[in-house]
Amino acid sequence: MLGAVTDDGDRLVCLTPNRFTAELSKYFLRALQYEFGEKLAVILDNAPYFIAKDLKKQAEADGLLLIYLPPHSPELNPLEQC
Repeated sequence: MLGAVTDDGDRLVCLTPNRFTAELSKYFLRALQYEFGEKLAVILDNAPYFIAKDLKKQAEADGLLLIYLPPHSPELNPLEQC
């Protein structure tokens, strides 16, 4: 399962297959745009599937701003509270 929460408290939860990959993360970002709008700033942790070069290229092409949390800082991730 992978989820997102907005600063307004809106949420999106996606069920994923057994293993989450960089390829699936690209679909997740597109799902975020579909749900919340095309122009987004997305705050991510440093999981390997979120820092993949292909993901960053797609995000740039799609007009997404990716912001990464400092390593080892789950307390800064609002989704950890859900």
